[in-house]
Amino acid sequence: MCGINGIFHVDGKDVLKETVLRMRDSIIHRGSDDKGEWLSENAGFGFSRLSIIDTSEGGHQPMVSADGRYVLVYNGEIYNYKEIRLELEAQGVVFKSNSDTEVVLYSLITWGDKALLKFNGMWGLALWDKVEKNLFCSRDRFGVKPFYYVFDRNTFIFASEIKALLTVPNFSFSLNNRTIYRYLASGYGYTDLNDETFYENIFQLKPSHNLTVNKNGVMESRYWDLDPQNVDENNLEEQFLEILSSSVKLRLRSDVPVSIALSGGLDSSAIALIAARETGKIVNTFSINYKIKRADEGEYIEEILNVIDAHSVISYPDLQNIFDDMPDVMKFHDEPFANPSIYSGWQLYKNVAENNYKVLLTGQGGDESLAGYTKYYGYFFAELIKQGKFKTFINELREYKSFFGGNRQEMIKNALFLFLHSIISPHYKRDVSSEETYLSPEFSKEYKNKVYPIHKSSNSLQNNLYNAFFQSPLQSLLRTDDRNSMSHGVESRAPFLDYRLVEFLFSLGIDKKINKGMTKAILRDSMKGIMPEKVRLRSSKLGFCTPLEVAAGNEGKEFFINKLHGFENLYAEKIINIASVTSSFKTMEMQEIIPRFWSLYSLNLWLSMK
Repeated sequence: MCGINGIFHVDGKDVLKETVLRMRDSIIHRGSDDKGEWLSENAGFGFSRLSIIDTSEGGHQPMVSADGRYVLVYNGEIYNYKEIRLELEAQGVVFKSNSDTEVVLYSLITWGDKALLKFNGMWGLALWDKVEKNLFCSRDRFGVKPFYYVFDRNTFIFASEIKALLTVPNFSFSLNNRTIYRYLASGYGYTDLNDETFYENIFQLKPSHNLTVNKNGVMESRYWDLDPQNVDENNLEEQFLEILSSSVKLRLRSDVPVSIALSGGLDSSAIALIAARETGKIVNTFSINYKIKRADEGEYIEEILNVIDAHSVISYPDLQNIFDDMPDVMKFHDEPFANPSIYSGWQLYKNVAENNYKVLLTGQGGDESLAGYTKYYGYFFAELIKQGKFKTFINELREYKSFFGGNRQEMIKNALFLFLHSIISPHYKRDVSSEETYLSPEFSKEYKNKVYPIHKSSNSLQNNLYNAFFQSPLQSLLRTDDRNSMSHGVESRAPFLDYRLVEFLFSLGIDKKINKGMTKAILRDSMKGIMPEKVRLRSSKLGFCTPLEVAAGNEGKEFFINKLHGFENLYAEKIINIASVTSSFKTMEMQEIIPRFWSLYSLNLWLSMK
C-alpha cells in the first residue's frame, strides 16, 4: 500500500526530478517505510511505500524489469499473488523477491491487460514501456484504490491523491461547479459519479478501467464489468459462506499484524467471526462508539467479543473537538465529504495506527452487495409488483412493518412510484431533491443538470445495487475511506469487495438480498449458529454514526443556524441562499438538520483551504 505519482511528457520534453520529488513528498503519509524515484528523459515516477508484503528492499519501487524495458509503480495489494506467482514460475519467470509488486510487474509483461482479470485485490498502477514509449494505467474493479490525472495534450500527470497534482508548476486548476451542484442539490452529497472531481481539469480513472497514454493521446477502455453468472442453486448459503471465508482468509495475508474493524453490525461481525474461525488465533479488533443512546453499539460489539478470543480496543471520541480537528482532516481529503461519519472513521484509523497496526479489515461494500440500506426496500417492493408477485408483496410489507415499524402506506406509495418509473422509463432521471432550494438562483440555473443512473438490468433492485457500486454511494465511501486510512499509514482491506463474492451475489434472486422483512438475507442465514442471534437478527443500522448534536450541547439547532452565517466562502462564490437555508433549519428536527449542515460546512471548509 503506497503513494504513486508520475509525469509523461508526450511532446518529448525532459521530466524535472524536483517536480517528481515534490509530488511524491506531498503524499509521503501514504507510506513512510521507503521511497524511491525513477526518471528517463520524458518520463518519471515517484513512490512512497507502506510495507505490508515482503517488507525487505525486494519490494522497492519503482520496480524495473530484469531487461530494463518496463518500469512499474503500483499502489494496492493483490491478495492471490502467491497463486499467480506459481503460474508465472511455470512459464519460466524467475523472481528476485517475495513481493506482490514483482508478481504484478511480470503478470502485465506476460499476459498484458488480461492479467488484470487474474488479480483479486485492489490497485492503482502505471507501467512504462521504454521501447514503445507507452504508459499503461489501471484501476481495480471497484475503485478501492485511487488514481487521479491531468492531461493537457503535451503532458500526462498522475498521482494517488489530488494534492500531488496541485504541486506541479505551470498548471492552474479551477472549481468544477457541476460537481459542486450535484454535491449540494442531491441531498446525499453525490460525488465520484464519473471521472469528474471537484476540480475542472483533474480527473479520476474510473473503476474497472485502463488508460493508455502515448503520442496518439489518451485512450480509455473498460476491462471488466459486473454481470450475472450461472450459479448452482443448491446450498446457496453454504456457497456464500465459503466464498466470504476465502475472501477473509486471503485478506489476512500479510507480513505485518492485521486487525479488524468491529462496529457490531452484520458485516464487520461476520468478518471478525470468520477470521477467528479461520486462524484459530486471537484477533485484534478496533471499535468506535459513543455513549449516547442512538449511537451506542456497545451491546452488539460485546456480543461478538463474548464468542471470540480477541484483543479489543474500543474508543469514545470527544465530539466537542470535532470542528477544531476538521481542518486537519480536510487537509488529507482534498475534496468535500457529505457526512460527519468521516470523523468516526478518522478516529478509528488513528487508533489503529497508534496501536502499531498497519492493516485493518472493514465491512465496506456489504451494504451495496447485500441491499443493506433501507432505501432498497422500495426497489424490492417495486420489483415484486412488476413480477406480479402480489401475495409476496403483501407478506413482505407485513414482515417489514413487524421488523422495523413505520408507515405501511408510505411504503406502498414508494413502491408504486418506483414501479411506475421502471415501466414508463427504464432510464429515469434521478431528480435533485428539495436541497436545490438552498442554492442561489443564479448558481442553480447555470449548473443544473440531472444524474443519470446506469441502466444495467431491468430488475429494479439489481439495477440500483449496480449503481450503488459504480456511482453512489460506494465510490464516495471508498474515496473517504482511502484518505482516512492512508493519512494514518494504515491499509484498509474489504472482504465484501472480493469480485468473486460480488459476482455471486449479483447473480442471485432478490429474495436472497431481502426476505421476510430483513435485509442481507443470505448473510443472516449463512451465519446462523455462528453469529449471536442478537446481532444476526438486529434491525437497527448505524454505520459510522457520528452524533453531531453532542457538539451543539444545550444550544441545539441554534448552534447550527448560527454557524451558517460564518460560511463566507459559499457566499463569495454565490452558491447558497442563506435565507432559505436558515428558514428551513428553524422548522426541521435535529436529525434532518445535521446532514444538510454538514454538506455546507464541509464545502465551505474546503473552499477556505484551497
